[in-house]
Amino acid sequence: MAGSSMEFWFEFDNFFNPSFGKVGQDVLAAYAAIGGPFGVRDAWRGHRDDGTYPDGFRDEMAPNSTPLLQLADQQLAIFDKHFAGDAAAEQNAFEEFGQGINFDDRRPHGDKVHKMDTGAPGRPPEAYHAWHAFIRAVVLLGADEDRWLRMNRNLGLAWAIQNEARPADDTPDNPPLPEDRLKALREAWLVLDADELDTAFDNEPLSPNLTAAVPPSEPGPG
Repeated sequence: MAGSSMEFWFEFDNFFNPSFGKVGQDVLAAYAAIGGPFGVRDAWRGHRDDGTYPDGFRDEMAPNSTPLLQLADQQLAIFDKHFAGDAAAEQNAFEEFGQGINFDDRRPHGDKVHKMDTGAPGRPPEAYHAWHAFIRAVVLLGADEDRWLRMNRNLGLAWAIQNEARPADDTPDNPPLPEDRLKALREAWLVLDADELDTAFDNEPLSPNLTAAVPPSEPGPG
């Protein structure tokens, strides 16, 4: 039976986000070895810009395959603990994350909403690109391509949702996107292959509009 999105994100963030002060030494050591999540993103971006992707990116990541694949296995373990392979529940967790509708009073002031990054709605999130680059790295190093493609599609969907919903920090009633808009975003993002996701994430800081037939909804108040 799948668990709740909020409990998943609470455990996931505590396990991987150093700002909450609960990250284990093995995770911190892995981050140090790979130059941190944004180091992987910067390498991905550099190889995309230089035309040396994917081979150059894979070659640059290869010396750090052990810590990268360790982090990948640890991420999947938490997903499996909470969702037990339920793909719909995983997708829902990403959709709720992008909308910022899970207010969690256990979290510190300024970070009580489970979403990507703080500073919204005025500042677009940056860490979606870091997670995408990480996913591409571990797949190129031999991680389960199908499992991580599903994750990467969900990630792109959450990115697109958050860029429209623009949830605010510490707000217990961030409005969800209309269901018809969510449906359009799902139809656009959940069919992309790995190359198409790379192309989508070449866009910064905002996600591309892949749903031209359905105009973006107005962001909620915040």
